[in-house]
Amino acid sequence: MGWRASAALALALLLPSSPAAAADAPEKEPSPKVAGKVHAWKSKGGLRYEYFVPESYDPAKGANLTFICHGTGLDRRWGFANHPAGEFRPDDIVVSADGPTEVPNARLYANEEDDLEALHDLQEELSAIFKVNQVLLYGHSQGAFWVFLYAARYPDEVAGALGQAGGIWTNTPVGPGFHHQALVLMHGTADPVVPFSNSAGGHGFLLEKGYPLAHLRALEGWNHWPNAFHAGQQLAWIEGMTTKDPARAGASLKWFEEVREREWVDFSALHSLALRIGSMEGAPEGLRARAAKAAAEVEATAAGHAAAVRAGAGKEKGAKFDGKPWIGRAVRFLRDFRGVPSREALAKEWSALLDKQEKAAREHLRDFWRTRQGSPGKAFGEGVLAVREGFLCGDCADPDFLKTLEAWAKDARKLKIDPAALKAYGQFVPAYAEALEKGWKEYLSGNR
Repeated sequence: MGWRASAALALALLLPSSPAAAADAPEKEPSPKVAGKVHAWKSKGGLRYEYFVPESYDPAKGANLTFICHGTGLDRRWGFANHPAGEFRPDDIVVSADGPTEVPNARLYANEEDDLEALHDLQEELSAIFKVNQVLLYGHSQGAFWVFLYAARYPDEVAGALGQAGGIWTNTPVGPGFHHQALVLMHGTADPVVPFSNSAGGHGFLLEKGYPLAHLRALEGWNHWPNAFHAGQQLAWIEGMTTKDPARAGASLKWFEEVREREWVDFSALHSLALRIGSMEGAPEGLRARAAKAAAEVEATAAGHAAAVRAGAGKEKGAKFDGKPWIGRAVRFLRDFRGVPSREALAKEWSALLDKQEKAAREHLRDFWRTRQGSPGKAFGEGVLAVREGFLCGDCADPDFLKTLEAWAKDARKLKIDPAALKAYGQFVPAYAEALEKGWKEYLSGNR
């Protein structure tokens, strides 16, 4: 399990890989006797897939079944090319299947009933071969949208789903019947392909619908590439929040405990997992003690951040933009420590201000994204207003968004940018970017 503690190795896994670059796995029919290597097979319906059975698989105890669903233009080989077998979900039977819909030179997970049924047929076939305890889903890009649709289509069979670099389709069913599932939207804040706001908005939508196990994981400064480390962390959280087996909840907690690079830890996820274990029926006292210690450590870290933010904001209590590092620290803290008492206390104290800023930022950013292609001059003005009126809203901290404003400011005459908007840019945006950079350094230091 040491790979999770190595930032350098984790980053090395993120190099782009295409189906052509990944060798075909040897074909072998799935069986409890086939373990320790990646093999390929196809379902009775003809859906091709690669799979990995852990050597630890015990037919009497069973294991989780985790599906990897790729993005547009890829195929089944993408899964293990980017998520090493035996290291990614090492205790699970992991399956990376072709998208059921064929497109030129690749496969696609389409928003179609036939595609849902094709993977479900495979799930049933594998469930007849292996003892499956829980079904988990992980999708990237197009696959991210799709896994939430699949989870909603089969709510009694799917424990949870993780979607990276995607969002939630409007036709995805929501409601109380799905509230037992753990759903995670994970997204790089600098994604140039699918905007981070897709996942942020999807998370807000789930919260509005009353989902108790909806979680947003923002990967600060990250782009559209897959990230095996963070995907593994979120799937550990999903299992820990939904399993009825204290031993598996303990395995999820151990995942977090073994991460030596503390700034890579999802503190909000760890805190909620620790609380769940503390009240879990049948959890041994030793496990409860570990969970209590983890929760206390997260709260102590949060308390330090909250104190620093309050001290930096001073008498204005966040109402005034001053370009100082506390702004950057507040943005990260409020987003990354959701559910932790010290964070919630600050959010409640500043609730009127935060609500006002979030509403303003999202209105201006909506107009920014709508007009950026056809009318960059107008979009520039909306972007500047978003920063000026919503500097504590995490959506404004998107590095790609700020770099776009910077590039347009340098080309203001050609883009016919309004002089007043250009002046406002000079007053706010460069100082905001600097406050984010310095504040994030303080934030990371506080996490250690």
